[in-house]
Amino acid sequence: MPRVIYNIPKNTQKEVLVFMRQEKNPVVKERLLAVSMFLDGVKKGDIQKLMHRSANYVGTWITAYFNEGAEALADNRGGDHRSFLTEEQ
Repeated sequence: MPRVIYNIPKNTQKEVLVFMRQEKNPVVKERLLAVSMFLDGVKKGDIQKLMHRSANYVGTWITAYFNEGAEALADNRGGDHRSFLTEEQ
């Protein structure tokens, strides 16, 4: 598989840290952590081992961040699963 080369602006590390401080969702924070570690020079394989995640997980979120920004890391796994029935029903 060919190596992916990212175009990384200079202020990206600071931007990621700001997003991590503001984010409340732990899933998104974990994704930002993977991006932050990559920006610190940690190899994807090492990130995978440190986070106990698959290579696909790490690569997917790093690529998504550099292609689409922080919005691409949003947690879209589902929502509220409350019943449509009322208490009386």
